[in-house]
Amino acid sequence: MENFRLTDPMYVDFEPANVAEAILRFRRLQIHGLNPEKYPEAMIECCAKLPAGEAEKFESWLINPAGPAKGVPISVFERDNEAERARILAEHYNQDDEKMDPHNHEE
Repeated sequence: MENFRLTDPMYVDFEPANVAEAILRFRRLQIHGLNPEKYPEAMIECCAKLPAGEAEKFESWLINPAGPAKGVPISVFERDNEAERARILAEHYNQDDEKMDPHNHEE
């Protein structure tokens, strides 16, 4: 039997049976003023009795509520970051060479 009390936006006294209800309960707890320090406990409580697949969906939602994003592959950033790092290192070593006193240089 479906829980008709879920239609009340203030109702939080229920055990979620699926990921949608777990999200609903967690958000309602937040609206009621759940202290952020209590979020971990509330998250665990919201998904404690969910089947494994539903609990995984809840965890996925916690990590990224908007869902997977279509973005730039990380390899692009790695390549760009490596190029920038090489440029900065070269600049740094060139500055050190320019500042170095040729008469007081030890190798």
